[in-house]
Amino acid sequence: MSKHKKNRMNKLNQLMALAADTSTAILHTLGGLTPAFLGVGPEGTFTILETRRDWDDFDKVIRLECIARRATMGVFVAEFWIAPLKPGDTARAGYATSSPDRRECVMLRGELEGGCQAQWLIPIQRDGKGKFAGLGGVEVASDQLIIGRFTQLLPRQRPSEYERMQARVALAARRRSIGGADYCNN
Repeated sequence: MSKHKKNRMNKLNQLMALAADTSTAILHTLGGLTPAFLGVGPEGTFTILETRRDWDDFDKVIRLECIARRATMGVFVAEFWIAPLKPGDTARAGYATSSPDRRECVMLRGELEGGCQAQWLIPIQRDGKGKFAGLGGVEVASDQLIIGRFTQLLPRQRPSEYERMQARVALAARRRSIGGADYCNN
């Protein structure tokens, strides 16, 4: 691994550690975690929080924001149930929530411009009354390709000014259609 790539991965790991610390504070305060994306671009940092009305398109909103803001690094944060697959089982919708072996965790999926990615799973610990008691140790996913709806959120190459403007227009139209603020005036 080149020194430049190692330095960038180190910065991504720092952003993921910040996201983990922030998740701990939110879980202590609220008991649950709203899916979010923490991004970094040339104009600074930004955060996108999911709302119930956004969930179906949340990945698309993140991608548009990353293009509009020319993001170079980002971390998707969410609370999930995970469960190991038994030999012969196949992954299916709802498997983890109904499995007796399920575990609640915070999932952090980090990406760098150019396709580098990392994933951390951090078990959520709860007391006997179900209240948040802390986070367990970080489980780093292997270097294998990470797939899913909330991957490849950053543009593969630096977006042109035209692409950035189109993303801003799409976000503004979306916000107007749901009664939100106009993107261009934020």
